[in-house]
Amino acid sequence: MSVFPNFSNVKPYVREELELRKDNIEYLSGLNSWVRITSAVKEEDSNETGLIIYSNPDYKLFSAAGDDPSIYGNEKLAGTIGKTWGGKAVEILEGQGYRPLPTVQDLTIDDGDDNFSRKAGFSVVCYTLEQMEAITQYLLEPGFTIFLEWGWNTEKALQGFLDEPSAEEIAKFQSFVRTAEKRRDTEGHYDNFLGYITGGGVSMDGDKWVVNVELSGFMELASFFGTNSMSQEDKKNPEVDDFGEEEQEGQRLGIQRFMRMFNELPKTLKTNKVRELYKPDNNQGFVTDAGYYINFDSEIREKINTESDIQSFNIYTEDVETSDGESISIPDGLQLVDNDRYILFGTLMELITAANPVQSYKLGGKDISFKIDSQYSVVSAFPNIYSTDASKLFIPNQWGLKFSYRDFRNQQKINDVLERGNLSFEDYIDNRVQLGGEGSVVKFPEYGNNNPIPEITLPDGTVFQKGGEKDGSRWGYLYKLYVNFDFAMDVLSTPNLILKDALYQILNGMSSAVNGIWDFQIVEVQSERDGEDTTVLKIVDLNFSPIERPDPEDERLVLNVIGSDSILLDSSFDLNLGSMTMNSIIGERNSTPANTETKRVPGLFGRGLTDGILGAIDDIRENVGTQGTDSEGNGEEDEVTEEDIIRLFTKKLTLVPRVEYRTKDDIDTDIPLFKLCYIAAYDNNAIFSLLKSGNDIVEVEDDVPSPLIDINFSFTVHGISGITRGDKFYVRGIPKKFEEGFFQVTKVTHNLSDMNWTTQVEGGFRI
Repeated sequence: MSVFPNFSNVKPYVREELELRKDNIEYLSGLNSWVRITSAVKEEDSNETGLIIYSNPDYKLFSAAGDDPSIYGNEKLAGTIGKTWGGKAVEILEGQGYRPLPTVQDLTIDDGDDNFSRKAGFSVVCYTLEQMEAITQYLLEPGFTIFLEWGWNTEKALQGFLDEPSAEEIAKFQSFVRTAEKRRDTEGHYDNFLGYITGGGVSMDGDKWVVNVELSGFMELASFFGTNSMSQEDKKNPEVDDFGEEEQEGQRLGIQRFMRMFNELPKTLKTNKVRELYKPDNNQGFVTDAGYYINFDSEIREKINTESDIQSFNIYTEDVETSDGESISIPDGLQLVDNDRYILFGTLMELITAANPVQSYKLGGKDISFKIDSQYSVVSAFPNIYSTDASKLFIPNQWGLKFSYRDFRNQQKINDVLERGNLSFEDYIDNRVQLGGEGSVVKFPEYGNNNPIPEITLPDGTVFQKGGEKDGSRWGYLYKLYVNFDFAMDVLSTPNLILKDALYQILNGMSSAVNGIWDFQIVEVQSERDGEDTTVLKIVDLNFSPIERPDPEDERLVLNVIGSDSILLDSSFDLNLGSMTMNSIIGERNSTPANTETKRVPGLFGRGLTDGILGAIDDIRENVGTQGTDSEGNGEEDEVTEEDIIRLFTKKLTLVPRVEYRTKDDIDTDIPLFKLCYIAAYDNNAIFSLLKSGNDIVEVEDDVPSPLIDINFSFTVHGISGITRGDKFYVRGIPKKFEEGFFQVTKVTHNLSDMNWTTQVEGGFRI
């Protein structure tokens, strides 16, 4: 299963099947769809397992003699409701006679965006009250499983059909690899869905009953537990002891900081399993290093604040002077080091995973983990990226800018800093976080050609994540970012908040601290690292775009909107210029910042176009020049004191102690303050945008596609499996301008009704 940021080509068997359908009415007219619904519900004392319902039933199976019910029943009984896994008819031994067996209608399977996993819904029409009551036991019990299969009435489809279903065989389909194999083997004529019941209902329709069923993929189950949920073990022992001073004494620094952190967790995370994470047999690698916790030592922070010589830090220089050249004193009570605390995002995910009341579920005798993976999540970056909001995020960038008080007073100095040629090493601060291992650090971005994006190939051959063709200064790992501890804990302690919404709040908060350049989604992907077929949830940045080389013509899916070569039942082209696209184009045209991921979007309808009035305005600007500016370059200088400016600058700057110091006795207050502290954040979105705009057009990366633009193309074809989110397709018959780029699949929906199967695909445009 390919997902963003992968730019995968539609699989060859899909292209070949669609090619076969071109101008082939006879072939298409012979296609009729079928649906099979399998439930594993059984009564405790019964030897028969489950229920199987067909949309196109096997008439021989349901033929009956004597008083046995048939498809249409007899004078005593209604039709059977299906068969067991062993092939025995499931009879309703009371109720109205001469009523047909239940019928399946309106099956919809959604692979849409913004979902953790696939979703499905269908209806079963029952013709007696007794049929409905029996059907609901099998199909409407929340949390029970249902296995759906559907396809065409072809020999190819039957190659995927499970002749003799078993729990062990169906359980294998929790892994998307198994489904991908079936799609490939049947050349797109067959598909399936394994999910659990999450909704539905019953309604009357005249003398009939309609049972509606809603399903979700298995990987979504854990995400719906509340952040206030507790395991059965923790419910029995709700009071979990904090770590006392005697337990912390003698422990190495990383374990001490873990213990301090644990003592401040909300009740929902303060579980016995989380408490035991510091022990070697329990932690997964992001728990007991001192570098995972920043500013958890109040004594160190207080000593720096009270005893450091603030003039030793070059943000002030040795002599702070007014515009008249007179020296001034630093305001009394000025706090240089802030109280903001940070935790490695990878560590936060370890806590969330350990605190989840359900660690795994059993399916066919196999344990399926509920862990949400962030370790290999790659997100966008640029060389001097920094956090603008200390209450959300700290970025451990080795090339962070060393913002200074004089720069703050003089906007021209900031402009000089943004010109690469004027930078010296002293203009940077190394914000990398030192870990316990020799030479081991946490850094973001990755930097260096020796750290290519890791390539992850799924067992079905699909490349989930491409590697090797992205400069290291332009990407980093999500787990190496530091989230504000108190912000994350506030979110996770919110009453009645489910886990997936809590994660999105935290991720979106982190993105807001970098002007929204990340677009996080949690999606279902195949895990290779577990050594077997297992599906996991993974956090991805939809705005991240790796380098993409042009596709060979014979590997492209090219759709013709009109003409004899068109295989489309329906299509729609929607150009809706939203704010992101408009701002990006305007920013490109006027050389102003834009918050796109890699490069700004050029004009949509033609290159080399000019506007005479804009040219005249530029001439006026050049002739007028700038008049007086205030301390932030905003016009006439305000009447504020130098002390006011110092306080304002200090408020915008966030400093926190480095992780290497174990106790306050390790602090040498005579050394420069920037060597004692990280610059965790600088509250200035304008500078961030200026830095970003200098890196969003890079000649070496001309093959980087644009972010998704608000231009969408959707199409409907006769049903086919195998098209997945992330796949690329090209369209002919739309405005020529948009034939230069490609569309990327963002949503796939299958609909089955009246023996007809259609597949609808939606795609967003990338230049």
